[in-house]
Amino acid sequence: MMTLALPFLLLISMNLLAEDSPGRIFEEEKIDLGEIAKGSKVQFAFPMTNPYEHDMEVTAIDSSCGCTSISTGPFTIGPGEKSHIRGEVDTVAYSGRRSAVITVTIGAPHKMEVRLRLQAFIRSDLVLYPDTLRFHDMFAGDVVSKKATLMHAGDPPLQIAKIETKSPWITRQSNQTHRNGNQTNFDLTVTVNENAPPGQIREEIIIKIDKPEPTSIPFLVTGYLADQLSVSPAFITLGEIEVGQKSDINLVVIARKPVVNDATDAEGATRDTTLSNSRNFFNVIAIRLM
Repeated sequence: MMTLALPFLLLISMNLLAEDSPGRIFEEEKIDLGEIAKGSKVQFAFPMTNPYEHDMEVTAIDSSCGCTSISTGPFTIGPGEKSHIRGEVDTVAYSGRRSAVITVTIGAPHKMEVRLRLQAFIRSDLVLYPDTLRFHDMFAGDVVSKKATLMHAGDPPLQIAKIETKSPWITRQSNQTHRNGNQTNFDLTVTVNENAPPGQIREEIIIKIDKPEPTSIPFLVTGYLADQLSVSPAFITLGEIEVGQKSDINLVVIARKPVVNDATDAEGATRDTTLSNSRNFFNVIAIRLM
């Protein structure tokens, strides 16, 4: 009987160990960002899944290197749900090869610490400014361009092979603006076209460099495109009101052009509407229900 107990206990232990393996939680435990430009905005994400039949709590996330900042705080993942451990590399204060160990602590009942590894090489001879192009105060249908500058010091001079994006409504081009000795500057022009859909903008653009050596440099395009005409709130809930009681409601109207308030109806109620002074196409319509 004793000779069978040891293998049986060993089998149970191995099964429990397999159930709590970090590999079942994280799709990858190491990310190599390669070479990145100084000043560029570089973010990373470790995908994770809760493989258990109950909630899984992430109680702490710590990094061994000040060159990284973690944007994800403690959180809980439901059974089968997916999430990410997200962060950003500080390419302004740091240069050269950088490595970080990100320790993720999982709470009870499956207590464990998972060590994720991140590495990158921040090139001081390449500087990108700004790190993000932000498009704001735009309406769908607008065509707006913004510029970033990529600077390189060294030989051979910088050569850009191409600039890539997955978005069909973003165009991009590069133009060499300065070359003096071993200093080369390029203007990178990014344009949001008229066919861009309304809503949030968050796209990554990749600069592919041939010389002085093959390198891919990411930078972000963010912003918001408003509809031609939007009204907020879209739905109004009055709750319980008594007969004869007055109720005042403000509607915020954002439009490409100033709004002319000549047809505002509140079905089943008397209306008394006024229009505030138009300022930057931002209008407030006051409706009184009586």
